[in-house]
This record gives sequence, structure tokens and C-alpha cells, in this order.
Amino acid sequence: MQGVDGKVGMKVCVTGGEGYIGSWLVKNLLQRGYTVNATVRDPENEATTGPLLSLPGAAERLKLFRADLCQEGTFDSAVEGCEGVFHLASPMGSSESSEDEFVQPALKGVLNVLNACSRAKSVRRVVYTSSVAAACPLNEEGRLISGCCLDESRWTPVDFLRRKKHPVNFYYTAKTLTEQAVIEYGLNSQMELVTIGPGYVAGPCLTSTFPASCEAILGLITGNYDGIKLTQSFLGSMSLVHIDDVCEAHIFLMEQPNAQGRYICSACSLTLSHLVDFIHKRYPHFILHFKEDDDDIFVPTSSKKLLDMGFSYKYGLEDILDETIKYAQSYRVL
Repeated sequence: MQGVDGKVGMKVCVTGGEGYIGSWLVKNLLQRGYTVNATVRDPENEATTGPLLSLPGAAERLKLFRADLCQEGTFDSAVEGCEGVFHLASPMGSSESSEDEFVQPALKGVLNVLNACSRAKSVRRVVYTSSVAAACPLNEEGRLISGCCLDESRWTPVDFLRRKKHPVNFYYTAKTLTEQAVIEYGLNSQMELVTIGPGYVAGPCLTSTFPASCEAILGLITGNYDGIKLTQSFLGSMSLVHIDDVCEAHIFLMEQPNAQGRYICSACSLTLSHLVDFIHKRYPHFILHFKEDDDDIFVPTSSKKLLDMGFSYKYGLEDILDETIKYAQSYRVL
């Protein structure tokens, strides 16, 4: 294992360490010998910090820090002395939030973290976790662009989202504007800034609560599938990636000296109706709550840039769904 400067066992910071991706990323980093500073909302909350502190290697190489995205300077201690920073923390919001309540805190938060990294002087590279939600292949009227793929050249048309009130429009807007802010920041920085945009992340989890992305995928079984229907209409497909693969991709982008710019991270993509067919055939005992709907345009999600760098996915659609369902049953979600 080597970091961006070639040194084995480098010290890194993970913001949002108690989250779904953040906690699994901390686990994988500790397994590789990294020393990890992780930020959390409340270090005294045993329900969220317990899974982190019980990880192998945590006693020797993990330190937790309290940090607030909306407070300037609260990340300074966490990033001090770190060579790499994985920025995953994001503000809490809801479909009823206004842009001032959700999007603006996200922008302020990412700049607070980047400014802390700049002040630290030691940070060589930041890997920012965005989403395929920032790369919707839509035209300015909100229609899917036929004959294309969802890749790093696409940007979600924020003006369309602001005109049309969708249940998750603030999430898509926030992810787009914050990723663009990270890229712009990197143009005038000595640090290397890389962004990664995963699809729906699923599989096992370490968190005390069941992840929202897993819950959304299982909506076809539980009956709450409005979110993924909207995803199909915005992205042209369902894009999925296993939690372990997405964390390995984060580490890969931290370690690869030539990594730069945006990277889409998706192991597989298929239309919602094809996902329904797959679940029905593989798990016939589940009753699917889904009204058949034609998928007018299929827009595949491309990870070609990441794969061309030498990354490879270990988990396919079967693994992702099998493990998500297994953990959902252990959480009594199913």
C-alpha cells in the first residue's frame, strides 16, 4: 500500500466517518495499514462511534474528531498532519428543505473542509465523494438525451431542477454544485482534487441504522419505490455498486499518482424494469410492489475512465442484491 507520495502507512482523514460509505472506508483503510482521523457529528454517541472504535486496528490507528460542516475551522484538527483527505460528510436535509437550508450548507461545508486542508499544508490530495446525481444526462428541458452514456462529461442541469420541484431536487442540485465547487477550487490550489461519483451503493453495512441507498433499492420489495422511479427518469438507468468496491475505488484514487478530475463509479447499470425482472427471477418468494412502466430511453452508466486507470470491480449485480437482502433481513427491514 502506497499513498500519493509513495510512503507506506500514510495518515489520512475521513470526514463523515460514521456514515455508510465513511465507516466502511475507515475499515478498509485500517486493514491496509493507514492511520486514520475520522470526523463524526458526536464522538460521545456510542451508537454511531461504537462500530468504528471496535474495528481491527482502531485502538492503534484511529482517532475520532467532532466537526460541523457549517462551522469554519472545525476540521482543522482532523486534517492536521494528514497527507490525504476523503471528504464524504454531507449535511442532513429532507425533500421539504429549501435551497438555503440544504444546498447552501453543502457548499459552505465543502469549502470549509477544503480551506482546512489548505491551511494544514500537509494535505497532498483530496478525494471528494460526489454522486452520479451530479451527472444526469438530461437536456435543459429535463429530457433524457438518447444515444449517450452517463459519464464524466455530463453535468446535471441545475436550472431545470430549480424550475421543477421534485422530491429530491435539492440533493441533485447540492451534489452538482458542490462537485463543481471542488473542481473549481482545485484550479487554484496546490493540492490535487479528485472527485468520485458512485451510483446507488449497496451491500452489507457497519452503521447502526439501515442505509437509505439500500432501502431505496429494496423499495421494489417493500413498496416504497418512488425514489428509484425518479432516478430512472433522471439517469436513464439504475446504477449500482457494492459498498466494498466503492471504498476500494476511493483508496485507488488516493493512491494512483495520475488520478485527476472526475470519476464515475458504477459496477452495473440497467433499467428499472430489467431490475424488477431480475429480482423476480432470482427471488421469486418476494412479492414485488411495482406497476409495469415502459423505460423509454436507456442510458448506460460508464466507468470507463476508472477502469482504464486499472481499477476492477469484484462484485456484480447478484452479489450486490444478495448481500443487501441478507443485511436487510438482519436489520428486520425485510
